[in-house]
Amino acid sequence: MAQDAPSIRRPVLAAGLFLVAAVGVGYVILGRPVIAPGDQEFVISAPTMGTQFTVKVVAPPGTYEADIGILGIQSLLADINAKMSTYDPESELSRFNASESTEPFPVSEDTLDVIAAAQAISQETAGAFDITVGPLVNAWGFGPDERTMEGPSDDELAEIHANVRYEKLTLDTDGNVITKSVPALKADLSAIAKGYAVDRVAELLESAGFPNYMVEI
Repeated sequence: MAQDAPSIRRPVLAAGLFLVAAVGVGYVILGRPVIAPGDQEFVISAPTMGTQFTVKVVAPPGTYEADIGILGIQSLLADINAKMSTYDPESELSRFNASESTEPFPVSEDTLDVIAAAQAISQETAGAFDITVGPLVNAWGFGPDERTMEGPSDDELAEIHANVRYEKLTLDTDGNVITKSVPALKADLSAIAKGYAVDRVAELLESAGFPNYMVEI
């Protein structure tokens, strides 16, 4: 699906910035201790990952809108979405979910990194965080499937639970592949992919020489 062109606007002088981070609906705010007089705030906002992203950059005098716009923020987010979206049937993750093969499935390094991080969190939390619960999310009407006002039956839940658990998903970082041990297993990165995207945009801004910014998805 084609995305709208980002809107860029330049308001008045920037205020102070703070440091905040969140996973899922994630945002990061970073800044120098003192904002110099004359610094300007640029705001870029456009659709991404089924929602909206907003990037605010505080830049020194002489910076222009084009300096921020040409950084490729939207294309970076579009690339991540094309790999990890559960709403795009052609994404890497959607194709893995649609496959009923238990053979190793090749994925990009980005997708592998996010899944590896998710699996590490699952181990540290004894499964409290689990990216394979997507079918349960869908069954209760909160996923990409058609919404329902009725919850699943006990039999439906038992069937779904047989195909859910993070240990049933393994990865090989050397071969850049992921493998499901049960054909119906699916993965949903919605609780971590947005935080990863925020980190990547932050790296892009800092590498371009803009240390004062907020990124929100």
